[in-house]
Amino acid sequence: MQKISMLKYFFLIALIAPLALHSQSFDIDHAVEKKWHLKDVLDDSKTPRLAKDIYLGKAWDLTEDNSAKLLRIVERLPDMDPMEKGFYFIVIAKSFDKAEGAYAESLGYAGKDYVDNNIVEFLNYFCGEGKLPDVYLQKWACIVAGETELIKENQDPKISTKISKIYDAKCKECRSEQKAVLKKFEELLKTYIK
Repeated sequence: MQKISMLKYFFLIALIAPLALHSQSFDIDHAVEKKWHLKDVLDDSKTPRLAKDIYLGKAWDLTEDNSAKLLRIVERLPDMDPMEKGFYFIVIAKSFDKAEGAYAESLGYAGKDYVDNNIVEFLNYFCGEGKLPDVYLQKWACIVAGETELIKENQDPKISTKISKIYDAKCKECRSEQKAVLKKFEELLKTYIK
């Protein structure tokens, strides 16, 4: 990757991270906790300490080892036990606050790949009883926007338009609530990708 591209990428992260927060809270209500089995995963002794710390908002460091562990979580997300997915989906969104360097770039790539290939599953996190708060949609939009901005700069200046068409095509059979979330997600992407 060109040096200028990395500088623009880090600038993009610095620019969009505060936009994603909007002073909103990561608070999870009981319906969300129940739908996504969050307490069960949190209490499971097999759940990694790093994931628990990120979920609980405790201090953690973005070491090379922790970066690798988090990227493995994103890559495994589509194939995870449905009882664990919601917990790790939240952990990845929360990890974005510390995303920098190689982790930020890799998170963007893996996150975009997850959303691109699992758009309906992605939208379901924000639909129905126990849907996640919008702050998580904003965080995931930031994750996807980072990689999309790199593609736009280095390979395809029209990627922003193409990505919306791809998502819309994959969501033709979606319910109206899913389509509304998709529209909101696409608007966030347009805001974050300049």
